[in-house]
Amino acid sequence: MADDDCATQGDIKELLERVVRLETQQEHGQETVQSLFDRVTRLETAVTDGFTRLSNQIADAGNRRAMFIAGGSGVGGGVAVGIYSLIHMLGHL
Repeated sequence: MADDDCATQGDIKELLERVVRLETQQEHGQETVQSLFDRVTRLETAVTDGFTRLSNQIADAGNRRAMFIAGGSGVGGGVAVGIYSLIHMLGHL
């Protein structure tokens, strides 16, 4: 009866072949996961850089807009003061 519990050489060989196949599949899976991780990392970097550039462009556009508004306000204020002064001066003549 003790011989029934022992594995044959064929069983051991089959088991070793299965282990080798499983290890090979596991290594391939790890390589696939690493490859996907690398791609996601590159994509994350590209998206982050894109958002940074877009934010900078929006900030630059906002700065230009603010400068244009400030310049226009200055010119408008200067014109208003000039017209007031002209009217005031003409009123005293």
